Amino acid sequence: MNEFAEILNLFIVNVIAYTFFAARYGFIIYNVGKIILYLVRYAVYHIRRGINKYKSNKDKQ
Repeated sequence: MNEFAEILNLFIVNVIAYTFFAARYGFIIYNVGKIILYLVRYAVYHIRRGINKYKSNKDKQ
């Protein structure tokens, strides 16, 4: 019975540790993804604005 309790205890500790690691790394990945998405949207916005400016200037000439 003692060995079984020891194995169960180790299993529970490992599950808790894994949960904490997964939560922390998930949070980091989530934030990095958010930053990358923001940068991509910012770049796309500026590229589109530049194209529109170029088109409107070309129309004026």
